[in-house]
Amino acid sequence: MNNREQSLIEDLVNQLEPNRSWPSSYRAFGWFIALLIFNTLAFLAYQNFRPGFTEQLIEHPRFLTEVLVALALIVFIFYIILSDIVPGKEISPLVKSIGVFLVLTLSYSLYLSFKAPTPEASIVGARPFCLEEVIVYGLVGLFTCFYFVRKSDYPFTRRSYLLIGMGTMLIPGVLMQLACLYSPKHALLIHYGPVVVGLLFGFFLSLFSKTRD
Repeated sequence: MNNREQSLIEDLVNQLEPNRSWPSSYRAFGWFIALLIFNTLAFLAYQNFRPGFTEQLIEHPRFLTEVLVALALIVFIFYIILSDIVPGKEISPLVKSIGVFLVLTLSYSLYLSFKAPTPEASIVGARPFCLEEVIVYGLVGLFTCFYFVRKSDYPFTRRSYLLIGMGTMLIPGVLMQLACLYSPKHALLIHYGPVVVGLLFGFFLSLFSKTRD
């Protein structure tokens, strides 16, 4: 290669713009914040959050752990979803271990809520259509995310469609723990239960989308 060719290559390289795409972790957090804000505003437009929920979070470490872990799990789910957009990107064993830890911690916290209710069960803040709210807000988030991932040139795995349903339905489910009445059984069936609906919709959408395995 002569000096003229070398100089031409260097000029072309210098003219290239740097890749400014955000890492999957940043975009996952951005999705999370956007959907969290949307759901919070939708909740407030219908009815205020449960009176005293902030004090309950402060006074009951188990309840605070449940909410924080659930929110962290949502960010983790979005990270896995967005990582699927990157061709050849592999999820490291450490990241997978974090996901397993979050799921087990949330499950154990919900189990403990039945052994010793913290906070105590109460009808304060009851929302008459809490189940419908969770499902509707969750589906809005699900189809919004589905619209964006459909624009990707790189096919998703069926797992990612399931995770979209799970993550978008978990956001209103966790917020409902702060907005509606508190009862362990009510929380498990009505607030977190719609995650199953999200999974079913995610699977349904995957049947009509190009996927890779």
